[in-house]
Amino acid sequence: MISGRKLILASASPRRAEILRTVGWPFEALPADIDETRRAGEDAVAYVERVARVKAEGSALRVSGSTILGADTVVVIEDEILGKPRDDEDARRMLRLLRDRWHQVLTGFGKSRPGSDRSQVRRHERR
Repeated sequence: MISGRKLILASASPRRAEILRTVGWPFEALPADIDETRRAGEDAVAYVERVARVKAEGSALRVSGSTILGADTVVVIEDEILGKPRDDEDARRMLRLLRDRWHQVLTGFGKSRPGSDRSQVRRHERR
């Protein structure tokens, strides 16, 4: 179990870690191993908010005395959520699909503290 007062990033994302380092926030990465499967009927907003919250809550079970930040980002085009590419060819397919077309980028942020029965979730949207 990790203890301390620093921020815990419930993510393996190099980009999220880079952002925290850039703003000078001390943190420790503790990726959450959760099922990110989309639920039946779940829209993109509900999906990113739920996954971010579950990441934060899952990591909160493994730490003490820290604030946990979970996050999830998806790209949405024509009501289709693009997940993580399976391989390089899938990544190229997604980029071709997005080329010269409007799409949304949604990021959900979840914050949790060990021992708390409440989590907070926020969403940021870019078009």
